Amino acid sequence: MIRSGSRGPMIIFPKHLYRRCDCRMERCAICTWRAAICTRCAGIEGELPTDCPGEEMTDEQRIGVLSGEINYHRGTGWIAEDVTRYARLRAIYGPGASA
Repeated sequence: MIRSGSRGPMIIFPKHLYRRCDCRMERCAICTWRAAICTRCAGIEGELPTDCPGEEMTDEQRIGVLSGEINYHRGTGWIAEDVTRYARLRAIYGPGASA
């Protein structure tokens, strides 16, 4: 979806599209453990950024999200994690907020 704004056209991606499964196999991560796997960005559990970038993430992006170095937000794109999640938590819950 493309919207035009004051800064020109802005591409809006939908939220994560989680893979669904009902195979009920004993070791199926999706059925048994309810693992969150996005079919758009291919992120799995801890590799999932806040918003879906709308395309498959590179290995570097997955590692960055998993390690807490980067995150993806609609409207701003890929940004350093320390200025997003932790700053927001501190602003809401105070300086002692845990991740």
